Amino acid sequence: MKKDFLAMIYLAGCGVSGVVPDKDYCSELDMSALYRVSKKHLLAALVGITLKSTGLKLPDEWEQEISKAIRKNVLFDIERAKLLSFMEQKGIWYLTLRGIVLKDFYPAVGMRQMSDNDILFDYSFSDDVQEYMESQGYEAAYVGMGNHDV
Repeated sequence: MKKDFLAMIYLAGCGVSGVVPDKDYCSELDMSALYRVSKKHLLAALVGITLKSTGLKLPDEWEQEISKAIRKNVLFDIERAKLLSFMEQKGIWYLTLRGIVLKDFYPAVGMRQMSDNDILFDYSFSDDVQEYMESQGYEAAYVGMGNHDV
């Protein structure tokens, strides 16, 4: 387990640095154990893309995880662009935060597995934003409770 965790850290470091890892080292890794630990830590796409840069073939399950991360990234970008356009048209002040900003610093699309859009905005327009989101087919799990809406 420790070996798999250390391999994941090494490969994640190579991935975010744009460095191709040592192929001989990678070819001796337990791919299923490495996949499990990487998935647990939401690094499966990053580690998988990094492994692929060595020319190694990944198990189908891992390839699907990478495809899913890329697809999710693209869909989130499209939906966020629509929301930000709406906010700009309405004159709503906003600031994108965290993963939305960080994902663009990764060497390849999908390396950062994200599952939310953190956007700080003028809360006096929360009803307008909620109405827009619901008009786009989203459901509000909770609004105005704590420091973020879901």
